[in-house]
Amino acid sequence: MPPTRCTGPRRADGRDARDRSARACRSGGRRVRSPAVSSYVASNWGLLGFAESLQQELRGTRIRVSVVLPATMDTPIYQHAANVTGRRVHPLPPVSSPERAARAIARAAHRPHRTALVGRTQAAVIPVHRLSRRLYDPLVGWLMDAVELRGSGVEPTTGTVFDAPRTAGRTSGGWRSSRPALLAGFAGAALLLGTAVARGRR
Repeated sequence: MPPTRCTGPRRADGRDARDRSARACRSGGRRVRSPAVSSYVASNWGLLGFAESLQQELRGTRIRVSVVLPATMDTPIYQHAANVTGRRVHPLPPVSSPERAARAIARAAHRPHRTALVGRTQAAVIPVHRLSRRLYDPLVGWLMDAVELRGSGVEPTTGTVFDAPRTAGRTSGGWRSSRPALLAGFAGAALLLGTAVARGRR
């Protein structure tokens, strides 16, 4: 079951005292496809379909369903993820704090929106994905190969897929400390996108 939550006070007889809201939180970047993370993309698309179907089914009721879509978050997911690529995994810049996503989820309980994006910069790639596969596929392939996967000789690992960490650990992955380098990578991606657009117009 995906992480959907319904909130709102109940009366003594168990009925709702006021409108309720349901929130589903999933990666904003996974409104688009990406190489090397097919199972992750599939699970995100499954939740999006589930949430959007709920939005349709609950029309006319007092329940509102909001989908919160964070972009790249500064969490330990990149250190804990399974990795069989043989390369080091890095987040796609720019990286936002998990507290920013938490605030968006809390706001959705009081001011529901059908979709709330956290990280507007990366959201800009969604229209490219929808409108032009010719532009999108080379761009996302380059980003994965040059920005998100680096180096070589990394041993395969299942991460925390089958075994949870012994301690809860911290919420931050420490990626924002290297923000200048990550922003440089994103600037390179933007340059590549501009080049691809220019070629597509010829």
